[in-house]
Amino acid sequence: MYHFLWDEVADWYLEQVKPRLYGRAPGGHAARAVLAYVFETALRLLHPVMPFITEELWSQLPGEPGTPAVRGERQPLLAAAAWPPVREELVDQRAEERFARVQALVNAVRSVRAEYGVPPSRTVRAIVQPSGPLATEAFLAEQRTIERLAKLASLTVDGAGEAAGAAAAAEPIGAGAHAVLPDGSSVFVPLADAIDVRKECERLGKERDRLDRQLETLTAKLANEQFIARAPAEVVARERAKEQSWREQRDALQAKLSALGC
Repeated sequence: MYHFLWDEVADWYLEQVKPRLYGRAPGGHAARAVLAYVFETALRLLHPVMPFITEELWSQLPGEPGTPAVRGERQPLLAAAAWPPVREELVDQRAEERFARVQALVNAVRSVRAEYGVPPSRTVRAIVQPSGPLATEAFLAEQRTIERLAKLASLTVDGAGEAAGAAAAAEPIGAGAHAVLPDGSSVFVPLADAIDVRKECERLGKERDRLDRQLETLTAKLANEQFIARAPAEVVARERAKEQSWREQRDALQAKLSALGC
């Protein structure tokens, strides 16, 4: 329930429907009704383990107790309310799969922003190459959501219509970062206008050089036959694992430097 409320309802669903919750935006009634239903059901499920908080929140739900609403007859006390039934008809596997693609794309752009130190207030652009028609449909259907949650100035879906196709058909060039999504789609985020590329190159270059020096020392240590012969096996294994980890970090840094054209 904790994972569902924080990681799904709060982090994704609430953020997705926010523009529809206020005023008279199209779909507002449906968004508010679904949110109320989900929250009420969550309170029923949480009540056995945190009864006082859930009872108080239950009393603050919209609508008078005992009156018909989207959730049916509501008891004055949550303690007297029925346990929520399992409703298989509410499961929409297609919607789950489609939005999972959206989540993966947003998370990929957020990771790029974090890795390259893009300020939270700065918007970036993204060019996504869908893995197929289903991915294209998902990205276009939730394009505004993706742009809002990933803080994009624009999202170009490669191949989505003649105009978009012409704009994105060419391989993205310039400083930027690539990411591959779990479904095989790929996204390119240009960074030349979002960060100080020269300064980022200097920072990444210093970090790579530091790892190179550490690797040189560790490699020489592991090449020393006396160390291998005298050190306990677990110490040698730990040093080899450290070497592997540092090499992977070094390769990742080099890939970032190459992506930025350093």
